[in-house]
Amino acid sequence: MSPITGQPSSARERHWHDVPGADLALMSEMKASNADLKRFRRETEWMEERVRRRKLDSATDGILDKALGLTIKAPHQLNRSNPGQSSSSLPSSDQASQAKQPPPPPTNPYLDRYGSVRLSTDSRIAFSQLKTNLLAETEEQTRLMIDQEILQNAVDAARASIEKNEKAKQAADARILELQKRQPEVEAELQKVIRIEMAYEQMMKHKQAQMDQEVQQLQNMLNLLRGQDHPKDEQTNPAPEK
Repeated sequence: MSPITGQPSSARERHWHDVPGADLALMSEMKASNADLKRFRRETEWMEERVRRRKLDSATDGILDKALGLTIKAPHQLNRSNPGQSSSSLPSSDQASQAKQPPPPPTNPYLDRYGSVRLSTDSRIAFSQLKTNLLAETEEQTRLMIDQEILQNAVDAARASIEKNEKAKQAADARILELQKRQPEVEAELQKVIRIEMAYEQMMKHKQAQMDQEVQQLQNMLNLLRGQDHPKDEQTNPAPEK
């Protein structure tokens, strides 16, 4: 049982998450002095000690509660659980803060069963600012991750295009190499075709000359035959008398 809150230590159990380097980043963001940083670290160490030893040593737990300025948000719950404890035992700053806070409805089951612990004002401001910075960094990280995914997709598409072009180039190089290997054979075939073409042209010229000679012979023979036929016609058909 805590002498400050009047609640069992197990009723104030909380889960704390430590961010390495958060105190330095936070104090740098707040433009705090070295004394503020030391105080913030001291409060953090006290809080860790309180959470670690809350079930083992209630006296130390109460001392840490006083040092940290931990109070309960529902002062009527504190007075009802410890009737003999006067409000003068609390620090004046806590009394002022509790006087400004209206008591929650008694029908709230959460406040009826658990004690809600509050940090000091500076610590709450620091944690609030840290939360804001972390949210901004989370949003920035999300945006960067989306941009990275878009760039990764573009890189993958470019890589696929490069691989496709590389495969086409390899296929073209293989075809060129194959043609280069066949080039001597093709050149030999070409020379053979050229020789055949030249021989064919010579043969055609020779045949053309023979045909021209035969045509000339036939023409001469035809002329000779025609010359022999004219005298016979003159003898067979004499000219008429005048």
